[in-house]
Amino acid sequence: MAMQSVMHVLLNLGRKCISFLPVVMPLFLISSRSSEPRLREFAVEHLGQIISIVRSHVRKYLPALLALVQDNLHSSGAVQMHCIVLVLQLSLALKDEFRGHLHALMPMLLTVLHVDASDRRMPTLELLHALQSFGQNIVSQFNTVLPAVLRLCEQVDTAAHVRSCALNFLGRLCGRQDIQEYASRLVLGLVRIHDVAQVDRRGDGQTLLRNHVEGAVALVSALVSVRQTELFAYSGLLFVPRVPGE
Repeated sequence: MAMQSVMHVLLNLGRKCISFLPVVMPLFLISSRSSEPRLREFAVEHLGQIISIVRSHVRKYLPALLALVQDNLHSSGAVQMHCIVLVLQLSLALKDEFRGHLHALMPMLLTVLHVDASDRRMPTLELLHALQSFGQNIVSQFNTVLPAVLRLCEQVDTAAHVRSCALNFLGRLCGRQDIQEYASRLVLGLVRIHDVAQVDRRGDGQTLLRNHVEGAVALVSALVSVRQTELFAYSGLLFVPRVPGE
Protein backbone atom coordinates (compact mmCIF):
# COMPACT_ATOMS: atom_id res chain seq x y z
CA MET A 1 0.00 0.00 0.00
CA ALA A 2 1.29 3.47 -0.94
CA MET A 3 0.34 4.86 2.48
CA GLN A 4 2.51 2.28 4.20
CA SER A 5 5.49 3.52 2.18
CA VAL A 6 4.66 7.12 3.10
CA MET A 7 4.43 6.20 6.77
CA HIS A 8 7.76 4.35 6.61
CA VAL A 9 9.44 7.47 5.22
CA LEU A 10 7.87 9.70 7.88
CA LEU A 11 9.04 7.44 10.69
CA ASN A 12 12.58 7.45 9.31
CA LEU A 13 12.59 11.23 8.92
CA GLY A 14 11.34 11.90 12.44
CA ARG A 15 10.78 15.61 13.08
CA LYS A 16 12.35 16.41 9.71
CA CYS A 17 9.01 15.34 8.20
CA ILE A 18 7.32 18.50 9.53
CA SER A 19 7.88 20.31 6.23
CA PHE A 20 5.89 17.59 4.45
CA LEU A 21 2.77 17.96 6.63
CA PRO A 22 0.84 20.06 4.04
CA VAL A 23 1.06 17.05 1.71
CA VAL A 24 0.83 14.20 4.19
CA MET A 25 -1.96 15.33 6.51
CA PRO A 26 -4.63 15.85 3.82
CA LEU A 27 -3.78 12.39 2.45
CA PHE A 28 -4.31 10.69 5.81
CA LEU A 29 -7.35 12.79 6.72
CA ILE A 30 -9.08 11.94 3.44
CA SER A 31 -8.21 8.26 3.87
CA SER A 32 -9.62 8.31 7.38
CA ARG A 33 -13.02 9.04 5.78
CA SER A 34 -12.73 6.11 3.41
CA SER A 35 -15.59 3.63 3.12
CA GLU A 36 -12.99 0.86 2.99
CA PRO A 37 -12.59 -0.28 6.64
CA ARG A 38 -8.94 -1.35 6.49
CA LEU A 39 -7.81 1.89 4.86
CA ARG A 40 -9.79 3.96 7.35
CA GLU A 41 -8.35 2.01 10.28
CA PHE A 42 -4.79 2.37 8.94
CA ALA A 43 -5.19 6.12 8.45
CA VAL A 44 -6.66 6.82 11.90
CA GLU A 45 -4.02 4.68 13.62
CA HIS A 46 -1.12 6.38 11.88
CA LEU A 47 -2.48 9.88 12.36
CA GLY A 48 -1.83 9.27 16.06
CA GLN A 49 1.75 8.27 15.26
CA ILE A 50 2.27 11.34 13.09
CA ILE A 51 1.05 13.59 15.92
CA SER A 52 3.49 11.91 18.32
CA ILE A 53 6.31 12.89 15.93
CA VAL A 54 5.41 16.44 14.91
CA ARG A 55 3.83 17.48 18.25
CA SER A 56 2.58 21.08 18.30
CA HIS A 57 3.04 21.48 14.54
CA VAL A 58 -0.22 19.56 14.14
CA ARG A 59 -2.12 22.60 15.46
CA LYS A 60 -3.20 23.71 11.98
CA TYR A 61 -5.09 20.44 11.48
CA LEU A 62 -6.76 20.35 14.88
CA PRO A 63 -10.34 21.12 13.70
CA ALA A 64 -10.24 18.30 11.14
CA LEU A 65 -8.75 15.88 13.68
CA LEU A 66 -11.37 16.72 16.31
CA ALA A 67 -14.15 16.22 13.74
CA LEU A 68 -12.61 12.86 12.87
CA VAL A 69 -12.63 11.79 16.53
CA GLN A 70 -16.21 12.92 17.08
CA ASP A 71 -17.40 10.99 14.02
CA ASN A 72 -15.55 7.76 14.83
CA LEU A 73 -15.20 7.56 18.60
CA HIS A 74 -18.20 5.26 18.92
CA SER A 75 -17.33 3.14 15.90
CA SER A 76 -16.87 -0.57 16.38
CA GLY A 77 -13.55 -2.31 16.13
CA ALA A 78 -10.04 -0.93 16.24
CA VAL A 79 -10.97 2.52 14.90
CA GLN A 80 -12.49 3.40 18.27
CA MET A 81 -9.25 2.58 20.10
CA HIS A 82 -7.20 4.49 17.55
CA CYS A 83 -9.43 7.54 18.14
CA ILE A 84 -8.75 7.34 21.88
CA VAL A 85 -5.01 7.17 21.22
CA LEU A 86 -5.32 10.10 18.81
CA VAL A 87 -6.96 12.23 21.51
CA LEU A 88 -4.20 11.26 23.94
CA GLN A 89 -1.50 12.26 21.44
CA LEU A 90 -3.21 15.59 20.82
CA SER A 91 -3.27 16.24 24.56
CA LEU A 92 0.42 15.39 24.90
CA ALA A 93 1.32 17.48 21.87
CA LEU A 94 -0.68 20.62 22.67
CA LYS A 95 -0.59 20.42 26.49
CA ASP A 96 -2.54 23.28 28.14
CA GLU A 97 -3.74 24.50 24.76
CA PHE A 98 -5.79 21.32 24.39
CA ARG A 99 -7.62 21.70 27.71
CA GLY A 100 -10.64 23.50 26.27
CA HIS A 101 -11.04 20.92 23.53
CA LEU A 102 -10.80 18.10 26.06
CA HIS A 103 -13.67 19.68 27.96
CA ALA A 104 -15.89 19.31 24.88
CA LEU A 105 -14.71 15.76 24.16
CA MET A 106 -14.90 14.38 27.70
CA PRO A 107 -18.62 13.42 27.72
CA MET A 108 -18.12 11.43 24.52
CA LEU A 109 -14.99 9.77 25.87
CA LEU A 110 -16.62 8.77 29.15
CA THR A 111 -19.57 7.24 27.30
CA VAL A 112 -17.13 4.59 26.07
CA LEU A 113 -16.81 3.29 29.64
CA HIS A 114 -20.47 2.33 29.69
CA VAL A 115 -21.29 1.35 26.09
CA ASP A 116 -18.19 -0.75 25.41
CA ALA A 117 -19.57 -4.26 24.86
CA SER A 118 -16.37 -5.90 23.59
CA ASP A 119 -15.31 -9.17 25.20
CA ARG A 120 -12.01 -7.92 26.65
CA ARG A 121 -13.11 -4.28 27.14
CA MET A 122 -9.95 -3.07 25.42
CA PRO A 123 -11.44 0.36 24.48
CA THR A 124 -12.35 0.86 28.16
CA LEU A 125 -8.83 -0.06 29.30
CA GLU A 126 -7.30 2.17 26.62
CA LEU A 127 -9.47 5.08 27.74
CA LEU A 128 -8.52 4.60 31.41
CA HIS A 129 -4.87 4.72 30.35
CA ALA A 130 -5.53 7.88 28.34
CA LEU A 131 -7.36 9.56 31.23
CA GLN A 132 -4.37 8.90 33.47
CA SER A 133 -1.99 10.29 30.83
CA PHE A 134 -3.90 13.54 30.35
CA GLY A 135 -2.03 14.90 33.36
CA GLN A 136 -3.11 18.33 34.61
CA ASN A 137 -5.55 18.66 31.71
CA ILE A 138 -7.91 16.31 33.52
CA VAL A 139 -8.00 18.24 36.80
CA SER A 140 -10.70 20.62 35.60
CA GLN A 141 -12.73 17.60 34.45
CA PHE A 142 -12.62 15.80 37.79
CA ASN A 143 -16.27 16.44 38.62
CA THR A 144 -17.24 14.75 35.33
CA VAL A 145 -14.70 11.93 35.39
CA LEU A 146 -15.24 10.87 39.01
CA PRO A 147 -18.90 9.73 38.82
CA ALA A 148 -18.34 7.97 35.49
CA VAL A 149 -15.38 5.95 36.76
CA LEU A 150 -17.07 5.16 40.08
CA ARG A 151 -20.11 3.91 38.17
CA LEU A 152 -17.84 1.62 36.13
CA CYS A 153 -16.34 0.20 39.33
CA GLU A 154 -19.80 -0.57 40.69
CA GLN A 155 -21.00 -2.53 37.65
CA VAL A 156 -21.13 -6.14 38.79
CA ASP A 157 -21.34 -7.40 35.19
CA THR A 158 -18.00 -5.74 34.36
CA ALA A 159 -14.90 -7.94 34.61
CA ALA A 160 -12.99 -7.53 37.87
CA HIS A 161 -9.72 -6.67 36.10
CA VAL A 162 -11.45 -3.70 34.40
CA ARG A 163 -12.93 -2.45 37.69
CA SER A 164 -9.55 -2.91 39.37
CA CYS A 165 -7.89 -0.83 36.65
CA ALA A 166 -10.50 1.88 37.21
CA LEU A 167 -9.85 1.84 40.97
CA ASN A 168 -6.11 2.11 40.43
CA PHE A 169 -6.71 5.09 38.15
CA LEU A 170 -8.84 6.80 40.81
CA GLY A 171 -6.17 6.20 43.44
CA ARG A 172 -3.47 7.81 41.30
CA LEU A 173 -5.74 10.68 40.31
CA CYS A 174 -6.65 11.44 43.93
CA GLY A 175 -2.99 11.44 44.88
CA ARG A 176 -2.12 14.41 42.69
CA GLN A 177 -4.79 16.99 43.46
CA ASP A 178 -6.92 18.46 46.24
CA ILE A 179 -9.99 16.24 46.50
CA GLN A 180 -11.58 17.62 49.67
CA GLU A 181 -14.58 18.85 47.68
CA TYR A 182 -15.23 15.30 46.44
CA ALA A 183 -14.31 13.38 49.59
CA SER A 184 -17.80 12.31 50.64
CA ARG A 185 -18.68 11.15 47.11
CA LEU A 186 -15.45 9.14 46.94
CA VAL A 187 -15.98 7.52 50.33
CA LEU A 188 -19.55 6.51 49.53
CA GLY A 189 -18.41 5.20 46.17
CA LEU A 190 -15.70 3.06 47.78
CA VAL A 191 -18.23 1.63 50.20
CA ARG A 192 -20.56 0.66 47.35
CA ILE A 193 -17.66 -0.87 45.42
CA HIS A 194 -16.74 -2.89 48.49
CA ASP A 195 -20.31 -4.16 48.76
CA VAL A 196 -20.26 -5.21 45.11
CA ALA A 197 -16.96 -7.05 45.57
CA GLN A 198 -18.30 -8.89 48.61
CA VAL A 199 -21.02 -10.54 46.53
CA ASP A 200 -18.81 -11.19 43.50
CA ARG A 201 -18.53 -14.99 43.37
CA ARG A 202 -16.70 -15.32 40.06
CA GLY A 203 -13.31 -15.79 41.65
CA ASP A 204 -12.17 -12.22 41.02
CA GLY A 205 -13.65 -10.65 44.13
CA GLN A 206 -10.42 -10.90 46.10
CA THR A 207 -8.53 -8.84 43.50
CA LEU A 208 -11.21 -6.19 43.57
CA LEU A 209 -11.23 -6.10 47.36
CA ARG A 210 -7.46 -5.67 47.38
CA ASN A 211 -7.77 -2.74 45.01
CA HIS A 212 -10.56 -1.32 47.17
CA VAL A 213 -8.09 -1.33 50.07
CA GLU A 214 -5.51 0.47 47.93
CA GLY A 215 -8.15 2.98 46.84
CA ALA A 216 -9.10 3.64 50.45
CA VAL A 217 -5.44 4.15 51.39
CA ALA A 218 -4.97 6.58 48.49
CA LEU A 219 -8.05 8.49 49.58
CA VAL A 220 -6.84 8.77 53.18
CA SER A 221 -3.44 9.97 51.93
CA ALA A 222 -5.11 12.59 49.76
CA LEU A 223 -7.25 13.79 52.66
CA VAL A 224 -4.40 14.43 55.10
CA SER A 225 -4.97 18.16 54.76
CA VAL A 226 -8.63 17.89 55.76
CA ARG A 227 -9.42 19.27 59.18
CA GLN A 228 -9.43 16.69 61.97
CA THR A 229 -13.17 17.12 62.63
CA GLU A 230 -13.90 16.35 59.00
CA LEU A 231 -11.80 13.21 59.13
CA PHE A 232 -13.81 12.04 62.14
CA ALA A 233 -16.96 12.54 60.08
CA TYR A 234 -15.55 10.32 57.34
CA SER A 235 -14.20 7.65 59.67
CA GLY A 236 -17.63 6.04 60.13
CA LEU A 237 -17.77 5.20 56.44
CA LEU A 238 -14.15 4.73 55.44
CA PHE A 239 -12.86 1.38 56.54
CA VAL A 240 -10.30 -1.11 55.33
CA PRO A 241 -12.01 -4.45 54.70
CA ARG A 242 -10.27 -7.70 55.38
CA VAL A 243 -9.20 -9.38 52.17
CA PRO A 244 -9.92 -13.12 52.28
CA GLY A 245 -6.78 -15.18 52.76
CA GLU A 246 -4.83 -12.45 54.49
